[in-house]
Amino acid sequence: MRLRRSGLVPAGVTPPVRSRTEFELLVCVLDVPFVEGVDAQLENRSFGDFDLQINIKDRPAQQLLKLLLDAANEDAPAERLYTDHLAQALAFRFLMLAKASELRPAPAAPAALPRHAMRRVEERMRDLENDLSLEALAKESGYSPIHFSRMFRAATGHTPHNYVVRLRVERARQLLANSPRSLSEIALECGFSSHSHMTRTFHELVGTTPSTYRRSL
Repeated sequence: MRLRRSGLVPAGVTPPVRSRTEFELLVCVLDVPFVEGVDAQLENRSFGDFDLQINIKDRPAQQLLKLLLDAANEDAPAERLYTDHLAQALAFRFLMLAKASELRPAPAAPAALPRHAMRRVEERMRDLENDLSLEALAKESGYSPIHFSRMFRAATGHTPHNYVVRLRVERARQLLANSPRSLSEIALECGFSSHSHMTRTFHELVGTTPSTYRRSL
C-alpha cells in the first residue's frame, strides 16, 4: 500500500471532502488527551485551534502511518514499546502539521540522556519482567516520553525499542554459546514471541541464524 496524500482533521470536524475516483482510505484516530499530553511535553507548545488540512504530502507522517499499519497487520502482535514510539512520533508530527501556519522556531538538537539515567533505563530493559512501555521507561529516566525518546536516541543512536531488541539478541548469543537449551526455550527466555521471531530478528542483526551461529562456535 502506497500512501500518497494525508489529511489532518481536528476532533469534532467533518471534512467536506469528495473524490471523483475510487481510493483506499486509512483512518488513524488519536485520542484528544493523548495528543494534548504530547503537546504539553513540547518546548514550543501549540496554541489555539487546529486547522483542517487535506491533501498533505508529508513523507514522515506517511511513513509512520505505514509502519503502524504494518504492525497492525502482522501475525504476531507488535510490542507495545514499538507502537508507543510510533504513536508518539505521529502525534508529534501531526502537531507540527496542524500548526504549520504558525512561526515556530526549529527545535534544538536534543541532548544525550545522562549516563546515570541511561544506566537505570538499561537495567530496567534487561529485566523482561518489568513494564517496558515507553511511559514506564521515560519515568525511569526522569524525563517525559517525547524528551526521553529523543535523548535516548541521541545517546545510543537507536530508538528504545531497537535497543531492547539488540539487548535480547545479545542475551540470545550468550545462551547459544553457553546453554544446552533448545532454540525455542532460548527464544522465550530472551523475550521473543516464538522461535521464528528470534530467528528472523537474530538474522537481521547478526547476519546468520541462531542454529548456524551455535554450530559455528
